Amino acid sequence: MSLKSVSICPPPTCSADNTVSDAVSRMMKKPRNGAVLVMEDGKLVGIFSERDVLTKIVHSNMDPTEVKVGEVMTRNPRSLPEHNRIEDAMKLMIENGFRHLPITDENGSPSGLVSVRQIFQAHVDHLGQLMDSLISYMGADGPGG
Repeated sequence: MSLKSVSICPPPTCSADNTVSDAVSRMMKKPRNGAVLVMEDGKLVGIFSERDVLTKIVHSNMDPTEVKVGEVMTRNPRSLPEHNRIEDAMKLMIENGFRHLPITDENGSPSGLVSVRQIFQAHVDHLGQLMDSLISYMGADGPGG
């Protein structure tokens, strides 16, 4: 299964000059989304997540209506091309300790955003399909059955 099939497309975005409050509003526009990609001149320059809100804004008693995303974002985030497998994304995310990963198209431009939750859900769905197939196979009354 490809990353594009489980990612949020198009990804929510903002600029480094947006306030944290504005970035959070953009995050909330898509259900079950916890990050925005930070873009400048069409290029991915950072990622800002719900974890950043907690660890950098709330914990430091900063005002989200005053702080710019560029001050607290994670710069130059890792990404994977959309044709990669979800297992590749899971491995990269686990090894590096992040929960959101930008997905890029064939030109290297951001085309999606995938989260650990989406990857786990894809695996659960796949396991359910396998289980249904096994139950059908085991219940079939054919030669040797």
